[in-house]
Amino acid sequence: MFFKREERILGFTKTQLKDFVENQVAEDLKFEKQQILEYENSMNSSLVFNTISNAMSGALLGGLYGGSILFLNEPKSLLTKKALREIGTSSLIGSMSSASWGFSYSACKKYMPDSPPVVHKMIAGSVAGAVVAIPTKRFKPIATGALTGGVIAGIAHAIDQYFEKQSKSKN
Repeated sequence: MFFKREERILGFTKTQLKDFVENQVAEDLKFEKQQILEYENSMNSSLVFNTISNAMSGALLGGLYGGSILFLNEPKSLLTKKALREIGTSSLIGSMSSASWGFSYSACKKYMPDSPPVVHKMIAGSVAGAVVAIPTKRFKPIATGALTGGVIAGIAHAIDQYFEKQSKSKN
């Protein structure tokens, strides 16, 4: 009886590495959501601090995402100039979008306190979506990014509200 031998990278199979990366990204997203919830609970946070902390976490997540995708696709070329440039680009885009989201969201909460939270999130999502597309220097991708970011933020808010109501009704 013959078994197919799976290629190993650093002693792990590709499946193990993929599962590890997916778990890490899920944990990071869970941590990010917790950070956002903590921020929402503390209204005394400064705009600048939140923008910087969002930029740092976005850079970390962007770099992790870019690096993990690259590592899964081309594990042996992880330390090449091209790979480092791609990781840096992912990190920069993550930083820019997270910082703009944090700043926009904080500004909306501060200067538009009477608006519902979905409006704050949709405006912040629109700004983050537009900022990600700015490097293209073309209007259409920037407008599409803004529209998509706002819609995704609105849908995410609706899903959060649904699950929040579901969990309250069970208790």
